[in-house]
Amino acid sequence: MCKQQRSKSSKRKRRRRCIQHRLKFGNKHGGRRKGSGRKPKDGVKRVSHQGRADFDGSQPVHVNTKIEPGLPTLRSRRAYSVIRAALAVARDRNGMRITHFSVQSDHLHLIVEADDRRSLSHGVKALLCRIVAGLNRLWNRTGRMFVDRYHDHVLRTATEVRRAIACVLFNAQRHRAWPRSILDPFSSAPAFDGWSSPPRIEGTDSAPVPVVPPDTWLGAKARLRAGPLSPTSPD
Repeated sequence: MCKQQRSKSSKRKRRRRCIQHRLKFGNKHGGRRKGSGRKPKDGVKRVSHQGRADFDGSQPVHVNTKIEPGLPTLRSRRAYSVIRAALAVARDRNGMRITHFSVQSDHLHLIVEADDRRSLSHGVKALLCRIVAGLNRLWNRTGRMFVDRYHDHVLRTATEVRRAIACVLFNAQRHRAWPRSILDPFSSAPAFDGWSSPPRIEGTDSAPVPVVPPDTWLGAKARLRAGPLSPTSPD
């Protein structure tokens, strides 16, 4: 091959581009996919650890949390007295205010107002720590009590606030743990001032209900626009 031919062939070789082919893998290992991640040991679905929704101090928040399976009921008089004492301390502290609550056999419901996300987190954690310490002493046990971190839902409209209040105050009736026509004494229902008619109250004692009046416009005024609640129906 002559010199001129060799130069032309070398130019052609230099023009060729190296193409990187993608390797094809099956969707069996690694990567984002449905059902991935560590599975809970006891098979109970946990609260998502994704970032929580942000909010400002004008929006109430519905909070709920569940205790470990196999523990005694929270709706005994002695257990409720411990929880009520913890609520009385935390009802207006750390920038968080507890306006409604309900104690069920294995979970708690709260409607709170907080200055910001940090105040909500500190307030709820402080409350749950007091409950755990008190109930562990009562039940003569040690260790954790709540299954996972608490779940919260920011209430952004008057309708959402009204539905959340009905869900909390009538939670025992929804679970068929209390008569439908009587207010649940293990909740803040006896202290609620938004009933459409005088309610029937039984089984309450003289201790004050550990809540504070709503301070936000949504919590105090907007819920009334959605209509009062019937003391005999959660709807």
